Amino acid sequence: MTSQNKEMQSRPGIPSERLERPFWTPLTNASRAGSALFRAKWEIGYRLIGPASWTRRLRSKISYELWTLSNVGGRGGFLLWRLGLRRPFVARVSGEEYHITNQVEGRTFSDIVWRSFKPSPFREEVTGQRKGVFHFTFEGRDIAFPYDGDRYGSLTVLHEFFVKEPYAGLDVSGIDVVDVGASIGDTPVYFCLKGARRVIAFEPYPDTYAQAKRNISENGFDGRVTLLNEGAGASGWMRLTPEKRNLWANAVPTSNGVDVRFNSLHDIVTRFEIERAALKFHGEGSEYQFLESASKEDLRRFPQIVLKYHYGARRIVKKLEESGFTILRKWDLHFSYNSHSSSPRYQAGMILARLKTGH
Repeated sequence: MTSQNKEMQSRPGIPSERLERPFWTPLTNASRAGSALFRAKWEIGYRLIGPASWTRRLRSKISYELWTLSNVGGRGGFLLWRLGLRRPFVARVSGEEYHITNQVEGRTFSDIVWRSFKPSPFREEVTGQRKGVFHFTFEGRDIAFPYDGDRYGSLTVLHEFFVKEPYAGLDVSGIDVVDVGASIGDTPVYFCLKGARRVIAFEPYPDTYAQAKRNISENGFDGRVTLLNEGAGASGWMRLTPEKRNLWANAVPTSNGVDVRFNSLHDIVTRFEIERAALKFHGEGSEYQFLESASKEDLRRFPQIVLKYHYGARRIVKKLEESGFTILRKWDLHFSYNSHSSSPRYQAGMILARLKTGH
């Protein structure tokens, strides 16, 4: 028995159960017919609205062309150049005039138009090979997120949560937030900037946890964020690989790794003496076991809940409504494939729920 395992069993109130397999999802005990139906639904959805689907590419293309019609001066020459029918030409974008006389200048101008069409709030400072810092302003504060290795993943996460703001439906001003799935520290920092009094954040993978800890400290929120190298789903301990570069991996046990504690909702409520708080849950598939094993009393301590689901919403919606919640919004995001997941076909989306008055 390792010293960490001995510590688990010696500390009162901490579950010592070993979690030997990924958390169960709606697919875990599905019948053969049910699994086949999900696969068929996923195949159709992935081709229609998946990340590489022709419909997404077409929508993006149409949006770009409509934008150029309204924002690029001399767009006729620009269009003819793109079709290979004209050169040189003169065009204007963002108040600047450009004289295009050759292919290199044309490609440069295309890049300028694209950046104007999809402006980024992030300024990148490169500090070394595969190392750098993303700087941006949010809620009037200058924010910095260093990255080490996973540049694209870090940028994608920051764009997702600080530009798209899927958690804007939570009113966290002056209250506590339980944040499951802290990733690189983006959401704990986001909730602090939105006025949260305290954020209790969970990130199970040690490598990602270390990055989150650094980013929270970098932005001056150590005093308001309690960051734990732990996960949530069911009570127990799971052995995870200490190095996990994929920021969207779910908890998959390994025989060679480190022991990481996982918590049920009741564990979190009792351990941190939570009376009323907001709950954000992004657990890459562990949301089903986490919610369905929770009591109504524990769930009602969180009058506001925002949650990402990965294998459909039906069971989650049923649990929340039975516990006295109103579903304010449910939106399907995408069908995708994640090779780092134990069940790689995702039908993902988000739910925003609020406890009904009187509960």
